[in-house]
Amino acid sequence: MVLAASKLTAQGVLSSNPHWVRTQYPFDPETVCAHDGRLFAGGEGGLSISDDNGQTWQLAVKDLRGDTNPPEVQMLYSFGDYVFAKVVDWGVWRSTNNGDDWTRPLVPISPFNFSSLDNYLFCVVGTVSRSADSANTWVVADSNITPRTSGSHHPACVSVVAVGHSLFASNTDGEIFRSIDYGNFWTKTHDAIGKYLYAINDTTFFASTGANIYRSTDNGINWTNIKSGFDPYSIIVNHNQIFMGGYYGIILSTDNGDTWKSINGGTLDTMNVVALAINNGYVFAGGYFPQSMGVAGLWRCPLSDLVDAVVENNPSRKTPVVTVVGENIQFLNVDNSIDKITFYKTTGQAVKEVKNVESLSVTDFSSGFYEVVFSSRGLAECTSKLMIVK
Repeated sequence: MVLAASKLTAQGVLSSNPHWVRTQYPFDPETVCAHDGRLFAGGEGGLSISDDNGQTWQLAVKDLRGDTNPPEVQMLYSFGDYVFAKVVDWGVWRSTNNGDDWTRPLVPISPFNFSSLDNYLFCVVGTVSRSADSANTWVVADSNITPRTSGSHHPACVSVVAVGHSLFASNTDGEIFRSIDYGNFWTKTHDAIGKYLYAINDTTFFASTGANIYRSTDNGINWTNIKSGFDPYSIIVNHNQIFMGGYYGIILSTDNGDTWKSINGGTLDTMNVVALAINNGYVFAGGYFPQSMGVAGLWRCPLSDLVDAVVENNPSRKTPVVTVVGENIQFLNVDNSIDKITFYKTTGQAVKEVKNVESLSVTDFSSGFYEVVFSSRGLAECTSKLMIVK
């Protein structure tokens, strides 16, 4: 049996801590959105609006209705002159005056996500739907992805994004499809890569499996695994800055996803970040605590804090070493802060997850390539490529 390991690659962190400050938003937000200088935050506490970057908030109660009081808002989206708010069990509401008044579009719809391309608005409701009149009316735009015939075995769509002049959609099997005619016809570009899609720029988009994040820069034909061990809840882009929120905080990339840096600053380490927004020179992060630690709330950090030089994580820490002694895989120089070691197949499937241990039997593994990810508090600190031949 032969086992080979490539050099481990360290994550990066900022050379100075970002200055996170909690805003006065009094709830745990499920969604955050910026539109024309205004900041919107929604959740079980209803929909709130801030005109001063989160210092003060007013509850948007006019016209907006739901089964609860205030109505729970699960999703916000900015498109052209409109702001859209998805209310639990009541579908989408629309504002034409930046949140002062709300009306319900003519056709009720309750989407998983929104995207837009040119003058069209797209959403996923199990199928991909398209609107040419800012959500008043909708037509199905995925006829050759999910046929609606009785007993069809085809999976439903999960997300849709616009990248450049193309539209991409994914289904529950992780298959990805591309349309160049606003959803009239689709071509499958990949069999199974990820259910959740995120547009990064005009040439790049990400697909997440929950355990791995993949990147494509060639219209979904080829994919590269750029991140393991981080399950993103939300992604937002500011020029070359890609912010990703998930379990235990936020990470940032400035090189299109090749490397990532923790930007928690010791403040958001224990928070699950589910909502991100950029507004008036700040990045906003909202979410909840995984334990009973009170309200996590909505936090902000100046973008100017996030342009420092990159330094290595814990530069005094020795690089972990993976070796084989007899029938055991041994881990050396693993810092006590590492709380999880995960083995992934090249398909992205996690096959083994252990806590910080000194050794592991190779009998638990079949022949093949593996990626070993060393994680601390949900953030991958370093990785190693392994090949086992029996």
